[in-house]
Amino acid sequence: MRTILKIAADGVALSPSMDACDEPNTPVPAALRARFEFGEELGTGAAGTVYRARTLVPLGDLPLGYDVAVKVLRSGRTEDAGARRQFAREAAIGRQLESEFVVRIHAAEVSDDLDQPSFVAMEYVAGRSLRTRLEQEAPVTGTLTRRIGADAARGLAALHALGVVHRDVKPENLLLTDKSQLKLMDLGLAHSIDRRHDGATSSSGGFHGSFAYAAPEVLRGREHGPEADLYALGIVLFEAVTGRHPFADVRGNADAMIHAHLETAPPRAAGFAPRISVLLDEIIDGLLAKDPAKRFGPADELAETLTLGERSPYWRRHERDEPRLASARRLRAMRRPARTPFFGRAAELRRLERAWREAREGRGSTVHVSGP
Repeated sequence: MRTILKIAADGVALSPSMDACDEPNTPVPAALRARFEFGEELGTGAAGTVYRARTLVPLGDLPLGYDVAVKVLRSGRTEDAGARRQFAREAAIGRQLESEFVVRIHAAEVSDDLDQPSFVAMEYVAGRSLRTRLEQEAPVTGTLTRRIGADAARGLAALHALGVVHRDVKPENLLLTDKSQLKLMDLGLAHSIDRRHDGATSSSGGFHGSFAYAAPEVLRGREHGPEADLYALGIVLFEAVTGRHPFADVRGNADAMIHAHLETAPPRAAGFAPRISVLLDEIIDGLLAKDPAKRFGPADELAETLTLGERSPYWRRHERDEPRLASARRLRAMRRPARTPFFGRAAELRRLERAWREAREGRGSTVHVSGP
């Protein structure tokens, strides 16, 4: 047997002790059942299935009874050498990361021996994906959107500092903890930047990721770098604060979505969420620039700006260079929704009340109301 990768690391899981769980919905190799007590299925993707689990034997520096999330390479892909290499790359990249904003990888074993199951043991985080949060409670507040963006940007900054791009930033791959901290997860498509080509990753091997969050340079098949991750994050933030994708009108139509990313100017988030700050509106618009050279970045400056807001060095420079932004910020801060006084409509009210009584008696009619 030749092992492609075997790594282990200590760490601190965020989960409480695991309660008794039903058997997983999909089969787990028997060899792994001797090493982990498996709980519920947490999610599944093209490469593997993730389960909540607890160690039954020490794993590297992890003690017995440690709560983890275990990603198991799907049985249909164990014979695919490319899938095994991708699985190994995900584990190796995750092992190098030391960021509280990226789900940590504790240990992994990836082998080309088909009788030996390949798995990655990760930090178990109590929470839900941003996609689930948006499906249940969209849109979210501007304040939470800024925190989500700052946390995601810090996770991306850690990746980019290693010379790696994520290539699959989307709400499904952003995990919100019970304390509303965000963690970047799923490094399955992460790829090293080719530093011989000005910090860009090669476009060879076809398209990777999701069309709905793909940057124009990715869709054009060009070499791309960290800016592509920031474009995807811009779409995520737009979606969070407005409750809709910037190109929602063409979602579900791949060709139209690609054309929109390439040619259509994205709408302003403030057009759908008028109460968001000028700062957040400008940042999202800057992240969605078609030209990667003009896109807001890098990720660490994005995190700083979202955290400090109007006090950030970036925003102070920006307001100084464009005075209209300071005026817009003051005007938006002064806006307060107010209830318009209702007076001088006694005759109209009597007529409406009469029409209502008649309708209840079975003599319905149409009443035209116009204003002011």
